[in-house]
Amino acid sequence: MTALSGVRRTRTTIMLATSLAMLMLLAGFGYAGYKALRRYEGAKKVDDASAVIPDATVAMLATVDDANVLTSLTLLVSGADGAPGGSMVTVPVVADTSLGFGDERLPFTEVYAAGGLDELRTAVENSLSITLDLWQAAAPAEVEALLAPVGDIPVQLPVAAGESFPAGPATLTPGQAVQVLNYRAEGVSDRQRRPNVAAVWAGIAAAATAQAAAAPAGTVPTTAIDASAPSTTALVPPTTTAEVLADMFAGTVNARELMADVYSAEMNPTGKDVEGLVRTDAVMVLATIAPRSMSTPASGLTFMIQTVPGSEARVQDMIALVLFTGGNVKWVKFDGPVIETSRMLFKQDSIRQQAEASGITSSEGLYEYGDSDLAYEDIDVIIQLGSDFLLSTDLPEVTTTTVAGGAATTTPTSGSAPPGSTAGSAPATTG
Repeated sequence: MTALSGVRRTRTTIMLATSLAMLMLLAGFGYAGYKALRRYEGAKKVDDASAVIPDATVAMLATVDDANVLTSLTLLVSGADGAPGGSMVTVPVVADTSLGFGDERLPFTEVYAAGGLDELRTAVENSLSITLDLWQAAAPAEVEALLAPVGDIPVQLPVAAGESFPAGPATLTPGQAVQVLNYRAEGVSDRQRRPNVAAVWAGIAAAATAQAAAAPAGTVPTTAIDASAPSTTALVPPTTTAEVLADMFAGTVNARELMADVYSAEMNPTGKDVEGLVRTDAVMVLATIAPRSMSTPASGLTFMIQTVPGSEARVQDMIALVLFTGGNVKWVKFDGPVIETSRMLFKQDSIRQQAEASGITSSEGLYEYGDSDLAYEDIDVIIQLGSDFLLSTDLPEVTTTTVAGGAATTTPTSGSAPPGSTAGSAPATTG
């Protein structure tokens, strides 16, 4: 079997396993036909007549070395609705695109080596439940040109990247930053080199943020206005990675790496350099900063989770519950009210019935029920977490594929910094 056919076989395995799981889960309660049509997105963003979810451009930047080996994978998420700034989310290049299904572990590095940029883009969308607007695999010279606008990059390297870049504080040129991103040593796992990748992107975010803060008003590029559009406020979305970065460099930029856990020998019998993506962490981060781009692969309802700042660990627990019961998490907001009892708000009673049938509401006394004051596009249920859930230590443990411990440490506001992110220092690492 060729490597590319292995990629395709693994994708087929994932699809079959997911379909079987959904059929088993939904066997006890059928959904009306219109729900199936409504739920189908074809991996595209959707609209309805309800209030619009904030929009952001999501670009994937894959860096490769001179041997065309994938060395880093970063999602560049612009500010909501054209606002300057944004978030840089680094994804482990050895994250398993099979999501733990089947017998074969397939990291992003192998997907890219076998199928190139198009296969990598598809694997990222499937693995992270995100719709990408732009994607690019950039050679060293191209990455250096993309980073040139930020100038010097302050970093705190956790580990040495060869003799040229010892561990500790440093100020890198864009070219040197690319060298650190691409540095690989024989016998060194990605988990060992990954803290440096996160540190470089945190340094880029810090340099861009400082530069934007120091620039006189009106001198920093922002998203263009389409003069030919009916509305004078219509935004022209970026069409290249360079344009996304230009918009991001105009404001505060945050950096965050997604979590991944080492597989057991049983899950990874061949000993590949591959790790399991912490799905709840990825969903939480991306649903906070790019809700409109979140896809809804499951056949169940779509949820918004709203809570108070500082609740990242419990939000991941709720995400696990939603995913376990066949739902989709579309939007996470850390601007919720301080309440004692958690609330579950529905657009209409039929949706509540579907939620009850899924099992998400089966915890007696966990929720108060009510109608949603505001309907958002493609959001069926709004969950507002109260102290009964946030402070409880006696809730059932729910796990999903590749979900493991680990919680973000800093507090975002909805639509801004993803949990655990920084704007000016390296984010906490997971390994």
